[in-house]
Amino acid sequence: MPTDRYTEENLLPVWGAVAHVVEKANDQRTNSAPESQWSTFIIAPILDLLHHVHRHNHKEPQLQVLDVTTTPIEPVDLCPYLNHPEVSKYLNKRIDFAVGLRISHQQKTALQHGRYRDHRPGTLHSINQTAGWANHVPIFLNIEVKKKHVPEDPMVQIGVWVAAEFRKRVIEGYDLDMPVFAIEIEEDMWNLYIGYVTDSLAENLVFMGPESMGDTKSPQGVFKILHVLHSLMDWGTSDYRSWFEREVLTKHQTSSNAPG
Repeated sequence: MPTDRYTEENLLPVWGAVAHVVEKANDQRTNSAPESQWSTFIIAPILDLLHHVHRHNHKEPQLQVLDVTTTPIEPVDLCPYLNHPEVSKYLNKRIDFAVGLRISHQQKTALQHGRYRDHRPGTLHSINQTAGWANHVPIFLNIEVKKKHVPEDPMVQIGVWVAAEFRKRVIEGYDLDMPVFAIEIEEDMWNLYIGYVTDSLAENLVFMGPESMGDTKSPQGVFKILHVLHSLMDWGTSDYRSWFEREVLTKHQTSSNAPG
């Protein structure tokens, strides 16, 4: 178990939380629990634990863990496959969880008052592929959950969600070189993917993966998941934050101060 992120103060509670997750995962597996049960009793506690440890190691909170199960892609034409009803009818245009940066009130105000290229009537200004309460959250990690042995492939939902993010970048003129990280969870197994595009219109989306992150069958498996998640948080609060401030925040800070 990597211990560099844990102190004497928080190690015992972390061990207790991990043991509880493994116990609950065994219960869900034994009872063939639905996806919602896994999200509530297994995945959400792991993400909360991640947030707690990360916050304990930093003076100021830097992350937001979001439940986006009711937050669809908006506007809807960001969603691929709209012209393919045989595919689109199986898509709910949502994922389950996301992790984003926590930004200052001043930065959020700049985003709220910035000018956006997508200014169609009725379109809420947004820096990402949503138009609800998360529209000004810099999201850098996307998570989709699916119960094992069900026909839906979680990568279909993730692929549509990530493709919509790159389409949004094209519309707003954000740099396309920054990759997108995504996690698919099927019962106990957590897998990591990296998405990127190979063209200037973001029409060719490629995923690298899967790379196993660990599982919830044992404490060792959960600590492996946490170790990978912590590495992703480090990337999000360093490399991704630098990209966000350069490509997104600066653009809207400048436009919000422009006359007229």
